[in-house]
Amino acid sequence: MLYHYQTLQISSNATEKEIQEAFQRLSSKHDKSSKEHKEILEAFEVLSNPIKRREYDASNHSKQKTTTRPRYKGKNDFYYTKGTKMWGTIFVLVLILLSITLPIALSYYSSKNAYEEGNALLYSKQYTEAMGRYDDAIKLMGARSALACIQNAQISMFTFNNFYDGQNYIDLGFNYAEDDIQIGILHYLQGIVHKQNRNFNDALNSLDQAEILYYHSDSIAYHKGSIFAFNSDRYEEGMGAFRQLIKNEVKLQESYFGLGWCQQNLGNNSNAVNAFDHSLQHGNSATVHYYKAIGHIDLQEDSLACGHLNASMNLGSETARRLYFQNCINKKDSTDRYRFYQ
Repeated sequence: MLYHYQTLQISSNATEKEIQEAFQRLSSKHDKSSKEHKEILEAFEVLSNPIKRREYDASNHSKQKTTTRPRYKGKNDFYYTKGTKMWGTIFVLVLILLSITLPIALSYYSSKNAYEEGNALLYSKQYTEAMGRYDDAIKLMGARSALACIQNAQISMFTFNNFYDGQNYIDLGFNYAEDDIQIGILHYLQGIVHKQNRNFNDALNSLDQAEILYYHSDSIAYHKGSIFAFNSDRYEEGMGAFRQLIKNEVKLQESYFGLGWCQQNLGNNSNAVNAFDHSLQHGNSATVHYYKAIGHIDLQEDSLACGHLNASMNLGSETARRLYFQNCINKKDSTDRYRFYQ
């Protein structure tokens, strides 16, 4: 038996007027030949007749009071309550959520594991094998993809001297970078690639970007200083960079040499010689001996010049050897002067 009160969407204590209004409202929505209209008509005929209504109520032992809430009817006249539909919807949403998040979670942890295995191989200096595991971490697009790109870029550049592959890993790393620290490292590495390729303006721009993102200032100063001093003739800026490194006691041999180079090119030979002397205190170098000799020549300190040319020659400098034999062997003329000035 149809639940007539529900069909008319009224309560079990509805008045005759409410029954009449419900019938008129619902019947107007359906064609008279439709199943829905027949159900509405049947319910109205029972509930609008006081005798039939009492018999109908008596036949329903539960005599539950209904509200005007509609039921949701599916196939084969099976009725779904709002609660049933709600829990079904939640279940479907949970399944969808799991289908999305579970693969992401698995990829996240798989990438992390591959990256950590790469670190272990790198620590044991198995560079090719380490790059393979870092590649796996990148492909999984998980927690360590950006860091894996950075590691492979550094291995390519500094272990295998392959700056082309290094640039490819840097470009890929920018796609996965998650924070400013990672982006700063990538800009720094890109600056080194540009420097290696002699694209010095691009190198300085990349290093500036790394500096804005608070990458290690001394590392940036070292590369910018070398570009200013040896590739751009920007000697004042070069001196500033090398003085920063000297103050922080970073790469002292190279930093003192860079400072001396800038000073020598600016015509300050006395200070340049002093800087070269400091550089030699941190390591013997044919190049530093040679340019220290040039400084002594400009200061007309001939004996000191020949001494440093000899030291540079003994360390393998062919240029120093030629200059030494031209000017320091049979070195004095009738005026007791070295040949540098003849």
